[in-house]
Amino acid sequence: RVRDSNVGAVFLGATGTGTTDFVLALRKMGIGLPVVGLSVTFTDINGLGQHVLGLAAASFLPSAKSKKYAVVRRYLAALEAAGSPKTTGLGLESYVNAHLMGEAIRRAGRDITREKLRGAIASTRNFEMGELNYGFSDASPFVAGSLVKMGVFDSEGVLRT
Repeated sequence: RVRDSNVGAVFLGATGTGTTDFVLALRKMGIGLPVVGLSVTFTDINGLGQHVLGLAAASFLPSAKSKKYAVVRRYLAALEAAGSPKTTGLGLESYVNAHLMGEAIRRAGRDITREKLRGAIASTRNFEMGELNYGFSDASPFVAGSLVKMGVFDSEGVLRT
């Protein structure tokens, strides 16, 4: 359908191995359309191999390999302390999310309930992680950060923004 649709690009709002299979099938058919995804769309960099080159993704974080950011340096130090050398964008996103959730749990206090946790998350303002600052609004959409960048993967699977 993509081949016959005459579209100029494909936006994938998906995750998992299905995205890898989709991209590989497009490339096998010789379809070189730009493919754009979310920060969690292209998680199987190894499975994509050479076909990761040129894929684009929206990201709210810097590259997980960019040591110029304090949050990335802390993430890399945590990986090293855990004995895990694998650095990924999804790992950095999980690291930031875990810290945000930890802060919400701290703010919810003792005898935590679902309501207290939800209230603590919604009331989180100005939570800093290095040069990144997160804070939720009281109403929908409950967005924590306002920084969104588009990047393109290089031949090594690094998202360049």
